[in-house]
Amino acid sequence: MEMTKEQQLFKEKEENFVLKQRIEQAEQINRKLSEEINSLKQDVGKFEKGWNEAETQLKENNKAYTDLLDIRNQLLQNVSKLDSDVKKYQQDIENRDSTIMSLGNDLTSISKEHNDLKSRFSKLAGHMLTDQNPDIADLSDPNRAMKLSDKFGALYDDAWTDAFEDLTNKQKQKPNEAIRFLLESLKECWGMCKKEAETWMYSLQNVFAHPVQDIEAVSKMQGSKPVVRLGSKDQRVIRDACRKIAPTVGVLVKQCFIMKMKKNQKLSDDCLKYLEGCVDVCWLMVLAEPPLHIDFNIKKGDKFDANRHTAHSESGDTVQFLVWPPLYNAEEGGGMLSKGTVSTERKVGKPPKK
Repeated sequence: MEMTKEQQLFKEKEENFVLKQRIEQAEQINRKLSEEINSLKQDVGKFEKGWNEAETQLKENNKAYTDLLDIRNQLLQNVSKLDSDVKKYQQDIENRDSTIMSLGNDLTSISKEHNDLKSRFSKLAGHMLTDQNPDIADLSDPNRAMKLSDKFGALYDDAWTDAFEDLTNKQKQKPNEAIRFLLESLKECWGMCKKEAETWMYSLQNVFAHPVQDIEAVSKMQGSKPVVRLGSKDQRVIRDACRKIAPTVGVLVKQCFIMKMKKNQKLSDDCLKYLEGCVDVCWLMVLAEPPLHIDFNIKKGDKFDANRHTAHSESGDTVQFLVWPPLYNAEEGGGMLSKGTVSTERKVGKPPKK
């Protein structure tokens, strides 16, 4: 069927439109390709410029490398010479070190002898000053009188207070009964520590004085204990040895005392802590040089002495009972280290007769 003129004209317009679109697309592609070509040309130009710069730099580096090789060779020659000099100096140093070491050994030996003599002299002078002299303390002794006094005071401030509160609040004891129990426990501990220390010291003196004899056999033959004759120096050595191992032996003393106290009654943790503290400080005090002294010698009705005691609660003029004993740095003639505590009462006189 033949197309009409209008149909043919429409078809031509449609073909022209499609052709125009293709031409526009081709032009866009052409423009894009032109831009890419220009960009590539710019990159090529930059690459050529960079290449030229790199080539120039390489030439300069080659020259610098050649110069460095010359410097390196010169340095190697200098190092070789220095190495030879160093070996020579090292040999000289080794010779001098050997001499210095020999002199150092001599100096160490002399210094050791000097320190030994100084230490021996210091110990001798210290023993001469402190031996049985309670007013002069050995400041190198961690268990000297003032330190033990601090521990004794801390025992009262801390463990005694906790045990007292436990006895009165939890166990519902009367305050006076709790105080009496704590004081009697301290007194019993003090007596046990003194007895054990004396026995221990006597046993050690026997071992030193009669190392190869049967003590029991000698005692039976003589009808009494053998007489121990040791000089003051030997006795001091024994006392010092006892004090050094006192903490270890004190563990056994503590176990014996706690077992003894547990037989009489059930003890709370706070009371056990107090009793253990009593042994710890009492054991060290009886082995001090000279032994410290706890004064329990006070009774109801004695006049209150503010120089020896402090009042427990209310202030009165007569002693009702002892709460905590005072501590002295020796049993006879020793100065007071810490005051005791007493419960006091005010003594009321009788009214006059009419």
